[in-house]
Amino acid sequence: MPLQQLTPERADTVSSDSNLALVTSMYEAVKHGDLDTFVAALSPDIVVIEPAFLPYGGTYRGVDKFLSLFGDLAATFDVAGLSVDRVIADGETVLGFLRMPLADQKSVLDVIEQSTIRDGRVTEMRIFVHDLGALSPRC
Repeated sequence: MPLQQLTPERADTVSSDSNLALVTSMYEAVKHGDLDTFVAALSPDIVVIEPAFLPYGGTYRGVDKFLSLFGDLAATFDVAGLSVDRVIADGETVLGFLRMPLADQKSVLDVIEQSTIRDGRVTEMRIFVHDLGALSPRC
């Protein structure tokens, strides 16, 4: 059987599949506290953009700055309680539809993370938050 030639459409499908697997593995690593697997998926020059209206909002550049954000996230969210509703990939763009319980366990926040993947690593994460009512005492 001859090898399949990678047409642009086929190459994009392969890219989408591998990028979907990468981001899905990151979410699993977060849920299980596996920081090494999580960090291995990140580009050293990653850019993370959190909404400016959040207490920890802003742009974080580089793995070290991104990891410094985790202290703020752990104070606000039950990170181990992360629930992944759906992950969708289209080429280098991956969307994660997430539900993140607040640390007080009384509310859950709906979040969409848009990740950009290049050369097998996440180079940018842009975070979108729905229903700020749950966060209003913190914002």
